[in-house]
Amino acid sequence: MRGKNQALIVVALAFLALIPHWRTILLSEVPLPEGYLALIAPEMKGYLMPTPWNALWWDAIGQFWAWRTEAMRQLHEGRIPLWTNRIGCGFPFLANPQTQSLYPPTLLGEWLLEVGGKFGIGRDQPLPLRSARLMAWLAFLHTLLALVGAYLLIRSFGISQLASLIGSAAYGFGSFQTSWALLPTLPATAAWLPLTLWLVRQLFASVRSEQASQSSIVKTVNYAVALSLSLAMLLLAGHGQVAIYSLLAVLLFALVEAIFVNRRISWVAVFAFIASFAFSFVLAAAQLLPTMELTPMTHRHAPPTWEGYQAFSHRGLTLADWATMVLPFLFGNPADGSYFGKESFADYCTYAGFGILVLAGLGILDWVAKLLSRRYTPARLHAYTPAPLHTDTLALLHACTLFLLGALLASGSTFNLPLYFWLPGFSQLGTPTRAVFLCQLAMGMIAAKALDEVDGLAVNWKSVIATALLLPVIVVFGVGFLAQHASNRF
Repeated sequence: MRGKNQALIVVALAFLALIPHWRTILLSEVPLPEGYLALIAPEMKGYLMPTPWNALWWDAIGQFWAWRTEAMRQLHEGRIPLWTNRIGCGFPFLANPQTQSLYPPTLLGEWLLEVGGKFGIGRDQPLPLRSARLMAWLAFLHTLLALVGAYLLIRSFGISQLASLIGSAAYGFGSFQTSWALLPTLPATAAWLPLTLWLVRQLFASVRSEQASQSSIVKTVNYAVALSLSLAMLLLAGHGQVAIYSLLAVLLFALVEAIFVNRRISWVAVFAFIASFAFSFVLAAAQLLPTMELTPMTHRHAPPTWEGYQAFSHRGLTLADWATMVLPFLFGNPADGSYFGKESFADYCTYAGFGILVLAGLGILDWVAKLLSRRYTPARLHAYTPAPLHTDTLALLHACTLFLLGALLASGSTFNLPLYFWLPGFSQLGTPTRAVFLCQLAMGMIAAKALDEVDGLAVNWKSVIATALLLPVIVVFGVGFLAQHASNRF
């Protein structure tokens, strides 16, 4: 029966991953903005559906599709894509991490297409079309990876299968994974985070037993190696900003595991984590070292300044931007050209699902209500002895610290200041809003726990949900008031 349930979970996760990609996987459509192809081949304009202009969408064709095609061309000719003469007067192709030249899933996909061509599969398709098909399959597989990793992470806290599935959907279907789909390195890098956090949790769990046996040592080594590989894949996936945010989340997650799980630090687990973390950089060094050499020569390179930091922090999420957690198209929809918000829709949308938001709020309210209902008398405090945190409390602690980290980064708070000035390369990143994927993973964890315990909640969940239905109205009037107030001041 257990094997049957696990098979159903696998099928459910695969089905969920297929939902945003069914047209490209089942109908063989290309995952590119169709109308922009006319900019490359004007004679095709009459055959293409017009597409509203979006600079980030153009990057899907002008950069990522071109890079993927160039990498496949060089591999087809028997060369590793180290350099290309098709960009300017020549360009160090490998040194650009977003080409994913050494990313194993991309290399495996390119090799499979090459092998398939020898057996007549896709042999008649032109190289650009085959590279677009590879992009479609990689996008589907990364969505599946995000869902599987989030499911395993949520399930590790003892949450039921159904609730874990729903919680994982908050991450796999959140605005970050979906709205950045045309720029594959962002969702690809973020897709490895939940699995990496799950491996961190398993690594610390493997050394909690009082007596170390040979089997426990082997298990610890296996999880340490798996963690190194997962971190290396995260680094090789191609987007430095998302990788930095993910590494910060991994370090924070490990810190909570080390301090609060057993209320005493397991130095064996800490050493294994540090060794795994360091070894992942060794595994990714073939990509990281050329990138570090190229970075000072790029157009973005400049020493961090106070004026630059202020401009960076002002691009963070405001209260009106956070309102997109309730109404994702509050500032319009880029698909029909109606978007009128700041910069790009993908940068300023924080939506993870209205139901997920309500459940997450319900879970936080229940946690606060239970904390306030406790009575801490002097006798109870005197008799208190440190004990391992309950799994439910640990899940909320992890989720809340993860959400707080993402919110502080995405809002452009002063939490970014030491990173901006002291972390090499941080001042060259895009908008801080891209850290919102950490918040979406945290919301999925809290929502799953609330759904799993809906009958035992300390708050009246029916009244909370009824009140939550008024949120869209409150948000619309609130944002309208803020906009009117800002215009009056101007």
